[in-house]
Order: sequence, then structure tokens, then C-alpha cells
Amino acid sequence: MEKNDTQLKRILSGRKVLLPLMLSLIVFVILFRNISFHSFLDIKLNIVFYVAMCGAIGMAMLRDMAYVWRLRLLSDNSISWKKCLQIVLLWEFASALTPSAVGGSVAAVLMLEREKIPLGKSTSIILVTAFLDELVYILVMPILFLLMGDQLFNFDVICPDAIQLYVSSWYGEVKTIVIAIYAFLFLVYVVMFYGLFVDARALKKAYHFLSRISLLSRWQQTLYQAGDDIVIASETFSKKPLSFWINSFFATFLSWSARYMVAFFVVWAVSGLLPNLIEIYGRQYFIRTLTILPLSPGGIGIAEIAFVAFLCQFMPGQLSRVAALIWRLLSYHIYLILGTIVLPFWLREE
Repeated sequence: MEKNDTQLKRILSGRKVLLPLMLSLIVFVILFRNISFHSFLDIKLNIVFYVAMCGAIGMAMLRDMAYVWRLRLLSDNSISWKKCLQIVLLWEFASALTPSAVGGSVAAVLMLEREKIPLGKSTSIILVTAFLDELVYILVMPILFLLMGDQLFNFDVICPDAIQLYVSSWYGEVKTIVIAIYAFLFLVYVVMFYGLFVDARALKKAYHFLSRISLLSRWQQTLYQAGDDIVIASETFSKKPLSFWINSFFATFLSWSARYMVAFFVVWAVSGLLPNLIEIYGRQYFIRTLTILPLSPGGIGIAEIAFVAFLCQFMPGQLSRVAALIWRLLSYHIYLILGTIVLPFWLREE
């Protein structure tokens, strides 16, 4: 237990919060260096604003509660609702401190171990959460394309905010980048599906073979461990009933949809006009795709500028930058705050 706590304290060290805070400050300066602060006065603090902001906060809470539900399901209800909430908040905290969406996985394994979940099952739970997240991501893209067609990638309105931040040139490359990342993740998903439900031991042998290739020596231990993990995960979850997978998928889809809906309500609050839900959802899908790239802790910089680039057409003047700040407070910075508060209390509990 003490060794586990020491590792968690090192991974979730308060000093590691400094880098995201410094990067966030730099992004804030970039976003607001040439903005008129009269833009803030353009936000009408009326009933629409307050209703929409309540909706944004509600969606942020729903996102976490759906994750809590999923963790309860994956742990076979062996972790209490309170503990699941604490783990989800700390998991998001760890992800906020590290690059890419899977940055908090190591910390999550240690958290689950601390809650008396065996190491093998803890790793399996993390693997299945990644599998479910990728499943939702893979399914949403064709659905969006069916609903929107070529309009999904059509950025026919170039707004001043995008020009001032020099990101309007992104528009021509968005389709190529999104499709390339989608194709890569689709391949990863197929490999995960094969390992979990078809032949885990064959995939284990493939991973172990790759670990012996000299060019991949840097990832030797990771590949070898991945082979062992996929077998354990398959043995743990492949025989689960259909109802388990339906509930787990629904919880995952609900969480990701709530995450995207935060932006919808923020845009509505700031602009005062009800935006197109499907378009906002699609643009959020693009933002999520770009932040998958492990370039900065929590996608700092990429997320904010992508938000302005993809959503500024839905807001007048320079309000998209204000909306980007509110959106990130609700979807990212809040976890830096909550994680810092929850961690010491959670570590003191036996």
C-alpha cells in the first residue's frame, strides 16, 4: 500500500500541476493579446445565458457520472460509487498532467490496485475502457458523415478570430488529418477486438515477436507486457453477457456525448443563439481527434486554438475566444482543481 501511494504521489505530484498552469497562461496570452476586452460586454447576461451555462455544467457532471457508472460495471460493482467517483476525478487529473488521452492509465492501474482490484484485472479494466472509447470514436464518424455528408468537412465561413490566430489555413488539412488518425485508430481497434474476442494468445505471440525485433527494442518491455495484458483481459471480459457490453457501451457513449455537449451549451450561452447541435458535435469530434496527438499535457494549446478555429463561425465578433476559455475551464482546468483537492483525502482513506 505504501509503495503504491508513493508511486501515485510521484505521478500526481503537485509540482506537475505547474507545467499545465504555465502552458495555460501562455495560451491565455496568445488568445487574448489582441482582443478588445469590450468583447466580454457583448455577452448578454440574460435568462438564455444562465440556462445554457447550467446546461454546460450539467453536461460536465453527466460526463463524469457516466464514467463512474462504467467503472462500477467494469469492476463488477466491487468498488463503491463514492470510490468510483474519486478514481474518475483522479484519473482525469492524471490525464490532465500528461500528453494524450491515455496519459492517466498508469495512475489508474495504481488507483484500482489500491481499491483491492488485482493487478491483472486492473490492467484489464484499463484496456477495456480504451476499447470502449475507441469503439464510440469509430462508430461516431460514419454516423456524422451520414447526417452531414460533405458538409462535415466544409468550413465555408472564415471568421476574424481564426485569421488573427493564423489558424484559418488549417481548414484545408482538417479532412486529411482526421481521416489519417481515424484510419490508424480503426486499425488499433481491430487489433484490440481480435485480441479480446477472437484469439488473444495469437496476438500475445505477435506482441512477443515484435518485442524481440531490434528496431523496437526501446518498447520491448511495453510490447511484451501488452501481450500478457490482452490475454488476461480476454479471459476476464470475453465471456461477459451481452447486457454487460450494452450497458458499458451506453455509459461510454453517454460520457463522450456529454463531453461534446458542454461545447454546445457554452456556444449557446456566449452567442445567445441556439447553434446547430449536429455541427457542434462534429466539430467537437475533430477537436477530440487532434488532441489525441500526444503533444502537450491535456492537449493544452491544441484544444483551445482548435476550438476557436472550428467553432468561431457560430459566435459573433471575438466571442469564440471567450467561449474557448469557459469551455476549457469546464472540461480541463476543473480537473486540476478537483484532483488537487481529492488526492490527499483519498490517500488518507484505507
